[in-house]
Amino acid sequence: MIFHPPSVGLETGKESDGGGRFLILSSNYLRVYNIRAVTRAPYKTIQPQIAHLEELLKQSRGKPRNAGKSVPILPDYPPRNAGHLIESKLSYLEAPWGSGICYITQFVQGMGETPNNQQLVYIFQGVSKGKQLFISADFQIRHPDVPAGPEDPSFDWRKPEEKDAAEAFCKKIERTLNSAPDESFTPSLRSIREWLLQLKVDG
Repeated sequence: MIFHPPSVGLETGKESDGGGRFLILSSNYLRVYNIRAVTRAPYKTIQPQIAHLEELLKQSRGKPRNAGKSVPILPDYPPRNAGHLIESKLSYLEAPWGSGICYITQFVQGMGETPNNQQLVYIFQGVSKGKQLFISADFQIRHPDVPAGPEDPSFDWRKPEEKDAAEAFCKKIERTLNSAPDESFTPSLRSIREWLLQLKVDG
């Protein structure tokens, strides 16, 4: 499958008249945030994400790509009003324009949900070398070892035994994805990272 570049969104620093929105996009999407004046910004949601990302990037020095197991609650901006069902395949990206991390997740708002190919996402969170821009991207991906949809399998989280089974299934899929080759995903995770490396970022 050919990797299709994402749509692009730019953050100017101005708030919209419509207030906050909850949105999970249904296609690949790249966002660029101007963080030149982040310490003086009226909103404070991005500062912890920047700090968390920079700490992870410091820790990654000397480690190989796909540096190991997932880290709980990885950076994820913009706010989604949703949690991470899984966090897999963490890797570090060093680009001519800056650095960042990539990982697989699935957004969830309820208990008992399980990974599926309708909702699996490859996330990128990065910062430019000049620390003036924050880059966030989502890429829809699929893997043959992940169920097709949320109903396969289905668990009733209200039943303790099924809640435990759902959690065990999530951990199993998380381990499977962590050890899966980049080329076993559609599109290839390598092709996504190569596209990110080619971004032209001034900041």
